[in-house]
Amino acid sequence: MQYIRHTVSLCILLFFGFSSCTKNLVEIEGISLLNIDMACFSFIDSQFIINDDTAYTVLLDYLKDSIACENYQLPPIDFTERSLLGKYTSGTGCTTFYWRYVYADLESQNYLYEITADIDSFSCDPYVEKSSYNFIIVPKIPADYGVIFDVQYE
Repeated sequence: MQYIRHTVSLCILLFFGFSSCTKNLVEIEGISLLNIDMACFSFIDSQFIINDDTAYTVLLDYLKDSIACENYQLPPIDFTERSLLGKYTSGTGCTTFYWRYVYADLESQNYLYEITADIDSFSCDPYVEKSSYNFIIVPKIPADYGVIFDVQYE
């Protein structure tokens, strides 16, 4: 069922974003989550495409001024071989499950980062805000490629 939802949302995005569901898409493998202590950050941007150490260290500009975060260090990433993507999602509920996929459209030279957030709002009281920046590390994105973010809520 989840596969059908991803396929349908991908075709809809491709139809409106790229004008055809017949594009040559390749699922990107070798994706890993980046665990950042979000309690230490106060970002103002809602999405991130980071391809080098300089842009990565700029994230520290958003570090909160607190004793618990004063010595915070970002996890190392080898930007000669990897890129970092992030997209903010939020919703109100009890628990949140995320499905994250990245595809390359070889014709339009875009990466598609698809995030599905399944927020359970039926089994708790009170509701709380659930949010994530969905940071993932992917194989290095070619310099001539763009990134399209697609977020679906269930």
